[in-house]
Amino acid sequence: MTMIFKEPDYRKIKNIAHSVHLSISEPSLPVKVKPLLLHLKTKDLCSKTFEQYAREEGVDYQSLLKKLSTNDGALYYFPKTNDYILLYKKNVIRERKSWTIAHELGHYYAKHNPDILEMFKSNEDVPFEVNLTLEREANCFARELLAPISLIQLTMAHLKIKDFMGIYTIMRSLFKLSKEASYYTATDMEKLIYPEKSYDLCKKYADSLTTYFHLTSDSNLFLALMRKYEREIDRRDIKERTKLNPINFSNYF
Repeated sequence: MTMIFKEPDYRKIKNIAHSVHLSISEPSLPVKVKPLLLHLKTKDLCSKTFEQYAREEGVDYQSLLKKLSTNDGALYYFPKTNDYILLYKKNVIRERKSWTIAHELGHYYAKHNPDILEMFKSNEDVPFEVNLTLEREANCFARELLAPISLIQLTMAHLKIKDFMGIYTIMRSLFKLSKEASYYTATDMEKLIYPEKSYDLCKKYADSLTTYFHLTSDSNLFLALMRKYEREIDRRDIKERTKLNPINFSNYF
């Protein structure tokens, strides 16, 4: 029996996300999840919008959302055929849609659904702690898929960025994460003391990174970007922040 522990296995999830990255035939930043979904349609996963699924199944759209208890996305698993269907809302901003799809892909790649069925009779029987672990792992996958820590730190090292607002700007301008995801990613970087190196990922996205580094080679341009995104952050929060814990980049390259 597959065991699900209360603590998320972030290392395992990051390794899964890295494997997905290395399988992408045309890598680019920001990461595009739609082509990835099209690639997976030939396997055991198909994707549909809520609107499309409701229309095909002949059910009321609002009733479907109520049944799913979500307005963003969901992953259905069919144990008899070992197939999945990923559902997501169509009319939302691109950043939120990308995160939602990446999150549900996290459940898919980590095989959370089969594990749940193996351990519990239904979703309703899943303890809160276990469900929280699964959600945290799916969020970890989403972030590592859309903004791998290795690429974040490489960009920080190249631009000599260590402060919260600088990292937030990188997340918004290079990886195109949502405001919320960018905020929490920049905050979480405070917890990292040692660099996480993945030469394979850096090589995979070398062209996109080189283009971004060229565009931001003018420090005034990056400063303008910071001022632009600074308006999205509560200024009181910025004033209360201090420098991030230093990350040693001396052996990074």
